[in-house]
Amino acid sequence: MESGGSTEINVLMLSIAYQGISFPILFSLLPGKGASSSEQRILLIERYINLFGKQTILHLMADRKFTGESWLSFLHVEKIKYFIRIKDKSVTINSRNGKRIHIRGIFNRLAVNHVQFIPESFIIHGNECYLSALCFINDKGQKDLLVIISLENNHNSLELYRDCWQIETMFRRFKSSGFNIEATHLRDIRRVEKLLAIVMIVFTWAYITGAYRSEHQKEIKIMKHGRRVKSFFKYGLEFIGQTLMNPNKSKLFWIALKILSCTKIT
Repeated sequence: MESGGSTEINVLMLSIAYQGISFPILFSLLPGKGASSSEQRILLIERYINLFGKQTILHLMADRKFTGESWLSFLHVEKIKYFIRIKDKSVTINSRNGKRIHIRGIFNRLAVNHVQFIPESFIIHGNECYLSALCFINDKGQKDLLVIISLENNHNSLELYRDCWQIETMFRRFKSSGFNIEATHLRDIRRVEKLLAIVMIVFTWAYITGAYRSEHQKEIKIMKHGRRVKSFFKYGLEFIGQTLMNPNKSKLFWIALKILSCTKIT
């Protein structure tokens, strides 16, 4: 995220994937360029555990930027199930015979649009993991691999990892197709932190308002291909905006506030 046209701030965010979208829960702002460190990720997960308990974590999903020996070791020690994408150029060690092998070499016979799960474990970043892969054609028209590591021997790893697209949906709402938060001119990291916290609340408010309206007031139209004309987020955000800008709709605004506070609407 760029702030003030010259200051770059990375956002490390933890969210909950639910029914096609991801809801932000906790975040840390990281000044400067580059990915987060293992220590920063561990601190964020520990914050979550202190607030909600480890038993509330079904599994953790993360992209290729979120690897590292101490990070994976932490997840293993805490017995947190994970499905993390890794670079297909990585080198691993076969746990059974101790041989080093390139990831691409393991899946070199995998056909396009096919998946493969390896039932034996491998050592990656110093930790014993299981491998799954999907072969696909990338944007450049070239054959590519999506490789997932997991804590447990789970042949559904790729199916479960697909929920990661819900995180991308959330970030699109934060950026160009929603709040356009990257256009902020704030430079003070504390102010950016407050702004992001407000956006997180409004994002969730808009979604649950849209879902409530579609279920109890005016249902969103479904197109022939099965998708809604508008997302719950956009439907709710438009409603909140209209009630704020129109004094004659103050009663409707109070309804939206009740939805935010989970108050029963009568």
